[in-house]
Amino acid sequence: MTQQALRWFFFAQCQLLLIMIYAADGFEGGADAINHWLISRDAPSDPMLFLNQWNKPVFTLLSAPFAQFGLIGMRLFSAATGILTGLILYRTVKEKFEELSWLPAIFLLMLPKYVELLTSSMTEPLFALFLALFILLIQQNKYGAMALIAGVSPFVRQEGMALVAVGFVVLMVLRKWRQIPLLFAGAVVMAIIGWAVSGDVRWILTSFPYSSAAAEIYGSGDMFHYFHFYRELFGNPVSVLFVIGLLFMLVSVLKRASSSLEIALIAGSAFAFMFVGAHSFVWWKGLSGSLGLIRVMASIAPVVALLGGYGLFSLFHISGLRKHTVLQSVLLLPVLAASAYEVHAMTELPTPNEESGLVMQETVDWLKDQKDLGEIYYSNPVLSYYATEVQLAHRSYGKSSVGPDRLDELNAGDVVIWDAHFS
Repeated sequence: MTQQALRWFFFAQCQLLLIMIYAADGFEGGADAINHWLISRDAPSDPMLFLNQWNKPVFTLLSAPFAQFGLIGMRLFSAATGILTGLILYRTVKEKFEELSWLPAIFLLMLPKYVELLTSSMTEPLFALFLALFILLIQQNKYGAMALIAGVSPFVRQEGMALVAVGFVVLMVLRKWRQIPLLFAGAVVMAIIGWAVSGDVRWILTSFPYSSAAAEIYGSGDMFHYFHFYRELFGNPVSVLFVIGLLFMLVSVLKRASSSLEIALIAGSAFAFMFVGAHSFVWWKGLSGSLGLIRVMASIAPVVALLGGYGLFSLFHISGLRKHTVLQSVLLLPVLAASAYEVHAMTELPTPNEESGLVMQETVDWLKDQKDLGEIYYSNPVLSYYATEVQLAHRSYGKSSVGPDRLDELNAGDVVIWDAHFS
């Protein structure tokens, strides 16, 4: 009874997510979301874009077919990764959680910042999918496939390098020596492809897009910056259940009674803490072009959802409620209701257009009414989105920006679209 109800609840969440996609006026991530779409859209006609390390090669490859249908295609791609991630979490705990096996999938779609990103075109949801696969494959004792997934993940997001390290430790501890080389197969294949296309054997290193020199522009902040935003990221109920699940998992480890699921959760948790720790340190020290954006934490959403589900399952188990499905269902209702409220309270869904986007939209409307325009100089990629929407794409592919040293290049009728961020 409980399992059926939870399955239908997850199905309803998926339908609501699709509605949010179609109803959104804006896009979480702003100009970054547009840049991801533009690169993925243009990659088939400009193959060098498949090697773009800011957009990430695997993300570009998988999202390019969807990008051909516009930003709505990218949103559908993100939503699909979220739904698939939920199904993977269900499969991960199916044997142990029994009636409650849909809980992690449901909690996943109740993490506020993660849900927001599912309606946009960012890299975090795809990386979360790879992380969920990594955990599932450990739970299923498929260490070769796990090593391959970990090895490819740095080309989804750069933090995948930490996933390679966690995978290496797992294989070492379990003495799976033959699978260790597979961790580096993805990097070798990508290096060969990039070498053949660009002629640079070191292209992975030389094209790395993040520089510590950007710290002067981006700044730095509190070491515990991300912890202050736990509610905006994960909501209060799931955050509390996450801590409970973490404690139960640690008790299991101390008793040396860990199952394959708990080993998988340990690996996932190790990566999550490395992820948060590394981002916190980088932001604190102002390194590697960090802006302190909290949305990056959506990458570890599967771990939070899994441990949240594990925490609630463990509470039901030790209290004997696991055998009382009706009472179980009654007690689940306030938890799910509170989690749903957190999404409502912490997000603006459907995503509204932000102020800078509205200004770019007004600018395009103005351009549309002008005649005999020359070259259009601009820096904000959001202009390209609205220009495409109103059939002005041919004008938006002019020179991307103009500085004081290039003013003599301007001709009568040229237009400079200035903004305070990109320009």
